[in-house]
Amino acid sequence: LDWLYGVDVDDEDNDESTSDAREDIMGDPLHSKPLAINFGSKPVYDGGKLVSENLDVRILVGTNQGLVHMFKDSDSGSSDYSIGSVSESWAFIPNELLGNIPKLRDNPATGVHSVYGMDLSPVAYTKTKSGGESDGEIDIAWVFLGMRSGGASYYALDISKPDSPSFKWLINSDTTGFEDLGETWSEPVVTTLNGITDPVLVFGGGMASAQGTGQAIYIVNANTGAFIAKFADADMGSIATRVAVLDSDNDGYTDRIYASDITGNVWRMDLAGTDNTKWTVFKFAAIAGAAPDNRMFFAGPVVAQTEFNNVHSDGTTLSYQKIPYDAVTIGSGNRDNPLGLSIKDKFYVFQDRNVVTQNFAIKPATLTSTDLYDVTTSAPSGNAADIAFGKLKGWYYSFPAAGEKSLSASLIFKGKVHFTSFVPPTNQAVDLDAGVCGFSGQGRLYVFDLHKGTRSYSQVYYEVGERVPDTPQIVIPKPEDGKPADAYIIGVGKGECQNGECTGTIGLGGGLNTNKIYYHINE
Repeated sequence: LDWLYGVDVDDEDNDESTSDAREDIMGDPLHSKPLAINFGSKPVYDGGKLVSENLDVRILVGTNQGLVHMFKDSDSGSSDYSIGSVSESWAFIPNELLGNIPKLRDNPATGVHSVYGMDLSPVAYTKTKSGGESDGEIDIAWVFLGMRSGGASYYALDISKPDSPSFKWLINSDTTGFEDLGETWSEPVVTTLNGITDPVLVFGGGMASAQGTGQAIYIVNANTGAFIAKFADADMGSIATRVAVLDSDNDGYTDRIYASDITGNVWRMDLAGTDNTKWTVFKFAAIAGAAPDNRMFFAGPVVAQTEFNNVHSDGTTLSYQKIPYDAVTIGSGNRDNPLGLSIKDKFYVFQDRNVVTQNFAIKPATLTSTDLYDVTTSAPSGNAADIAFGKLKGWYYSFPAAGEKSLSASLIFKGKVHFTSFVPPTNQAVDLDAGVCGFSGQGRLYVFDLHKGTRSYSQVYYEVGERVPDTPQIVIPKPEDGKPADAYIIGVGKGECQNGECTGTIGLGGGLNTNKIYYHINE
C-alpha cells in the first residue's frame, strides 16, 4: 500500500532512500475523462461589480491504477490563470482491484496496455439549493463510476461533502436482476422518469465477459441502486456505449431510449406510461453484413427532434410537405481494433418518423442501408434527387480512407451534425520500445447538414491531429458587454485557418433559438 500511496519503496531513483516520493505516482486515465464540479458559494458583487467568484472546483478522474481521484483547484476565481495550485483531496479504489497492485508495481514490459482499473468517465448527479443566501449552491452530489475493461461493476459515492465522501452502492452481475451485466463500458445517463421520485440511471449491459453477456439495457434508481427495468432481445448484441434519452412530449420526463450494440444494431425503447411491464423494445436499425460490411457500433447514438421539407411528385405536379422526425445519428467503427483496415465503415443519419412514444403492439420495420440515401459522392440536389430522397428514411456517408472509422458520438447543433473519424496508419510495423504509443493515425472532423448530408464548408473535413478524436466539444465563452454569445468547437487541431493564421477552433456563431414542432396525430 505504501507503493500505491506514492512512496518510493523500491528506490527507483537510486538515492538510497525508500521513504521519499516516487517521480511517477499517478496511473493513466486512458478512457476516463475528467469531471469538474464547482462546490463553491454564491459569487460576491459590490455595486454590480463582481468581487469574487468564490469557486471551489473539484476534478474527478479515474485511472487504470484502480484509483478514482478527486483534486481541488485552489484558485477561487481569479482571471489570472497562472496562479493557484491543484492538490489531491482523496482517492477511492474498490477492493476488487487491490490484487492488481503487485503487477503494477512490477510493471513488466509487455508492449501493450495489460492492466485496467477504473477506466470509465465519472458521471455526476447534482442538486442545488433554492432560495436564500445559499441559492444555487450544491446541496446533493453523487458520482457514478464504471470500470470498462477493469471489471464488471458500477459504484456510487456521495460527494455532497467533497472532503468527506461516503459509499452509496455497488452493482455487479451478482446483484439480482443484473445477471447479464458484463464489463461496465456504458457511461450511465442520469435522467428522470414519470412516477419515480428519485433520479434514475440508464446504461447498457457493457462488453461481454465471464461475468455477463452485456446484451441488455438497464434502468436503476440513482439514489439506491435498486433495479427498475431491463430491456433485452434475442437479436441484441452487447451494449457497450452510452445510450440516448428523449423526452418526446416535453413533459420533463424521459419516455424514450435509443441504444446501439456492437453487432451493428440500434434499438428503440418506449416508456409510455408508468407501468414498466408494458414498456417495449424493438430493433430500430441494422447495418451490419458480411465482411467487409461487418460494421460495429462502439459509439452511442445521438437524437434530436426536427423536421424537413419533403418533395413529392404525382408524375405531373410537385408538392411539398413538412415531415417531423427524430434524427438518430451514429457512426460505425470497432473501438477494440482501431488499427483495423478491412471494414468499410460509415456514418448514418436515420429518420425515425414514429415521433409519438407508444408501447408498440406491432413492432415497426427495421431500417437498413437500403432505406437510406448515399451522400458519399454528393448530397441530393435538384427535383429528381429530392424526390428520391423523400422516399427514403435518412442518409449515410461512406468514409473514404482505408480503415477510417467513427469511434465517438456525434454532435448536433443548429441543423448540422458534427462527427469525427480516425484514419489508422498504413505502416503498422511494431516497435516494442514505443509500444502502443508508437502508432499515430489521423483524426478528422466532418460537418454536414443534418437533413440531407450537404457539406457545410468548402473542405469536406478538418484534420484534428494524430489521435483518436473525441466527440466534438462546444464552448461558449463569456461575451464582451453588449455583444451576443458565440459558440465554438474546441479540440480540432488547427481549426479554421486564414492567410496562414489558425484559431484552433471552429466558429458556430450565436443566435441559437427554439422552434416549435407541431405533431398532428390521428387527424
